[in-house]
Amino acid sequence: MNAIALSISNIQVRQDSEGRYCLNDLHKAAGGEKRHIPSYWLSIQQTKEIITELETTGIPVVSIEGRKGGTFVVKELVYAYATWISAKFFLQVIRAYDALVTAQQSNNPLQLPEPKTKQALPGGLTLEQQDTIKALVKQRAEEMPKEKQAGATVKLWSAVKKKFGVPYKEIEPDNFINVISLIGRLPLQGEYIAKDEPETKALSLTDVEKLIAERLKNTTAPLPVTGQVFINTRIAFDADHLNDLLKSQSLKITRI
Repeated sequence: MNAIALSISNIQVRQDSEGRYCLNDLHKAAGGEKRHIPSYWLSIQQTKEIITELETTGIPVVSIEGRKGGTFVVKELVYAYATWISAKFFLQVIRAYDALVTAQQSNNPLQLPEPKTKQALPGGLTLEQQDTIKALVKQRAEEMPKEKQAGATVKLWSAVKKKFGVPYKEIEPDNFINVISLIGRLPLQGEYIAKDEPETKALSLTDVEKLIAERLKNTTAPLPVTGQVFINTRIAFDADHLNDLLKSQSLKITRI
């Protein structure tokens, strides 16, 4: 029996040696109306079905201790009985039981186990090196499309183990840089690899002269009023020299 009793409406609810609660005391706490007598509630079909379901656990859920001993039931049936009486009484029972549990925990505080101190394996990577490697694997996986991240993570860890023959924590500290290098350069399926920009071809002055001559020869459109020829700035040329070259045609070079 608990040292702290369940109390509802100033009525202490007794418990038997198995921790079951007395329905008779609950009946008194609810007001003691005849229509709420525990024997009535125990006789209805819904209650019988709940009892049958609870008894599958192998624990006796109801105990009747003689005519004056009372009827004792498990907590689940206490809730069911309170619900049958009224919503108000059900809430009273819930709150009273919560208060009981809180009081018991205050008297018997839980003893939490001491947290284990994280330590590196003898001869293996230091904790800082392990954290760096895990962060790099996470970073590389997160660069992948979401549906491929799990597969990428597995591939990276598998590659490390295959290369060094042991789980990453057991790798010698001297190989730390090699592990980082492997993870950083391992190709992953579906990874975006930027293509190198094509090199801009630098044209010689002769090439530019030929290009402009060809353009002027093939165009039938009138020259701009300002007398300008526009050349993409990616073309490498000596603008001053080319301007001199084109003076006879009243043209000049303008970079765009």
